Amino acid sequence: MTKHRLTKHNRDTLLAHAKSKAIAPIEQAAYDDAYSLARTYVVEVLEQAYPTKDMKIVEKYKLASPSEHVTLRLRVGGEVEFRFRDKFDAERKLPSVLTPHAGGWPVFLFDAVDQTQAYERYAETRNIYQTACNKILNAYSALILNSPTYEDVLNVWPEALEIQEKILGQKFGALTRMPQELLTLIHKDHVDRMRAGVAADAKKNVKLEVRSPRDEGRLHRFKKTSLAE
Repeated sequence: MTKHRLTKHNRDTLLAHAKSKAIAPIEQAAYDDAYSLARTYVVEVLEQAYPTKDMKIVEKYKLASPSEHVTLRLRVGGEVEFRFRDKFDAERKLPSVLTPHAGGWPVFLFDAVDQTQAYERYAETRNIYQTACNKILNAYSALILNSPTYEDVLNVWPEALEIQEKILGQKFGALTRMPQELLTLIHKDHVDRMRAGVAADAKKNVKLEVRSPRDEGRLHRFKKTSLAE
């Protein structure tokens, strides 16, 4: 079987695919739960400052938009940032929180015991999850960077087959999608034209070898004269 050597572009493509697959499911589940709880408390704080009903009106004048992150002051002191996870929220159909454009970057008190504990749990599980993902991704990276061919990667990581077309090129993908009868027709056409060309050349050569009686007489006289000389 022909093996395909990996180029830098191939390796970058494989690494990008690995990033989409390199998740730590156990750590992610804990992180998701902690985020959901912390988010509930954050939304409560924001809605107290910016009632949803009022923000809907402000949004009509394009003076408010969904909040991407918020700065919190914890019970233990210090300010931290809580960032909303757009994809996670959308998948679970969690409503976004509208905040006004004006007013700078306010800091919200997040000093209740349950609020602080929720944030600390969220921050802890997020770090554990990110560390676990990085560890897994490093293993994928080592495989990709140390494998000379695409097939070597496939032997260890079958999911790399999902991006076969990107690795082997668009030409490969196009051939796999074309109906077999069209490929057969093209091949037959090529073979027929090759045979027709060979036959034409052979016929042409035969004609060159055919001589008329006059040519034969001239050739005989030429040979006779040459011998006499």
